[in-house]
Amino acid sequence: MESLIEVITEFPPGWKVVKPISVTLEIDEDGTIIISDDIFFKYGAGDTQAEALNAYIENLTVYYEVLEESISDEYPENEKYLGFIKGYIQRTRGNHG
Repeated sequence: MESLIEVITEFPPGWKVVKPISVTLEIDEDGTIIISDDIFFKYGAGDTQAEALNAYIENLTVYYEVLEESISDEYPENEKYLGFIKGYIQRTRGNHG
């Protein structure tokens, strides 16, 4: 398995990167490309680097949205986790699920 460190500095429209995210790009034995991080422990996989990156970004933004929707008195730690992720990515105006 090969690995390479990449830095993500841009997200799709509706999102902005506040702090660059270092990710590892690996090629599995079957040729699948896997992009993962050591910050949020999220990953994406695909046949191409673009597919893997899109899957990674979707995984991370869905995690953000779940945290955002799950803030409550019952789960106060979700607000802390959301604050942490907002240190890396944020929604831009007009993108509120």
